[in-house]
Amino acid sequence: MAWSQEAATKEEPLPTLMQLHIEHVNANGGRAELAKVQSIMLTGKLSIPNSDEDTRITYYKKRPNKMRVSVSRDPIQIETMYNGKKAWTVFRDPNGETVNEVIDPQELLETEQNSRFIGPFQTLMGNEKLATPLAFEEVDGQEAIRIEVKPEASIPFNTIWISREHFQEIKVTKIIVDPNAPEKPLLNEIFYENFEQIDGVWFAKTSRYFMNGKQQQLIEVDKIRLNPGIYDSYFERQK
Repeated sequence: MAWSQEAATKEEPLPTLMQLHIEHVNANGGRAELAKVQSIMLTGKLSIPNSDEDTRITYYKKRPNKMRVSVSRDPIQIETMYNGKKAWTVFRDPNGETVNEVIDPQELLETEQNSRFIGPFQTLMGNEKLATPLAFEEVDGQEAIRIEVKPEASIPFNTIWISREHFQEIKVTKIIVDPNAPEKPLLNEIFYENFEQIDGVWFAKTSRYFMNGKQQQLIEVDKIRLNPGIYDSYFERQK
């Protein structure tokens, strides 16, 4: 029987990762509802602390791992495209545009990880040996379960916090080691908030990004479209 949030207390045993995956799927209307979402478009605002500049962001994703992200601040636009194998960046300004293929291995890996249609917690489904629920905790006043992820897992995060209300990720963290300063690792934290359920599936409309406790950026989504009908060619370099 699936673990129930109503039955759990801090004195009771933690749920297993498989039990949490079952609750996650059920909270999103079941596997059929999750599978219906084949592509998504998000639009919103990107803010940087101590900056009044208006930056818009548009995000397209398509299963299993195609992505196109546009960041615009008049008169400049920067786009990143990933077709599942190759990635390109496009820089546009009044003088024209510059297209570069992403060839740096680390940058390409990060682009591939960001392009995955499903989130890190769903990625762990079927790989229960790669992560372990460790504690009941609170994240900004919300009851959550902390999950430690093993280094061999194919996701970029070390720790995931799952909400005990709707079983979505509400916080993830990873340690970033600069090869030039390995003795000073950086703690990258992302908080997911302002959740909305669309066609039975939960989406976070606010994301806050921190580095060593200092906020780096804020993304606030104002529009979400499911299955907008995106051709694969939209994720290719436009010639």
